[in-house]
Amino acid sequence: MKSVDRHISGFTLIEMIAVLALAAVLATLVTTSLTALGRQVRMSDLIEQLQFYDDAMRQHARGLGIPQQMVFDLGTGQVHRIDARNQSPLGHALRLPPDLGISQVRVGNAVINGTQVAIPCSLRGTTPSYAVKIVSQTEPPQWLLVAGLSGEYLVLNNDQDVQALFKAKEDAVPR
Repeated sequence: MKSVDRHISGFTLIEMIAVLALAAVLATLVTTSLTALGRQVRMSDLIEQLQFYDDAMRQHARGLGIPQQMVFDLGTGQVHRIDARNQSPLGHALRLPPDLGISQVRVGNAVINGTQVAIPCSLRGTTPSYAVKIVSQTEPPQWLLVAGLSGEYLVLNNDQDVQALFKAKEDAVPR
């Protein structure tokens, strides 16, 4: 009688558990990095929306000859464009995503927290220079700085740079 060698090749239970554990670790790393990337994209998207909103206000003021205001409502997380003549809303309000907010608006040396801030826009489409601090629960804050005469934008990452730019602007103005 012949003996039959029944050696079946395959993975052991320990090898299968090791592969599953490695897959779980990799899935966690991918999920974490994608979540962080999504938050950064939302912050960048909000900055672009604020820039678009500012551009629209300036173009509307120049094109139609209507003085306007951009009102940051820090309590509700909304930004409105308002007809400065009769305080009526122009277009839809910009609603901030729930995980992002505006904690400060700076106009010159005035820093405003926790209320409504109106940025006036003239018939020529100019505003005072201002900066908006965008905060997130998980990402470092960013400032959107808007040059009032030109409408140029600059994104900054810390309070000291914003203070230095406003101080330099103040020092450059003859008295």
